[in-house]
Amino acid sequence: HYDPITPPSWAEATAAQLPTSWHYIFPGAGHGVIEGPGCATAIMREFLAEPYEEPKAACYQGLRRTQFHLADDNPGS
Repeated sequence: HYDPITPPSWAEATAAQLPTSWHYIFPGAGHGVIEGPGCATAIMREFLAEPYEEPKAACYQGLRRTQFHLADDNPGS
């Protein structure tokens, strides 16, 4: 959801045109989510090894959305 270049809706539209596809949205991640080690890279490797099987994506299940907290503008009130 933090991708200023390619919104998730574009990926969904593209996936609908492909015979085999899986779409994952990584909380708190932007466009470069594949760069470096991590869950997205693990899922990509699973897909490349078996492109006709849905990735198990075990690491994805434990991901949580980034929580934002606004500072109290008036702490004395």
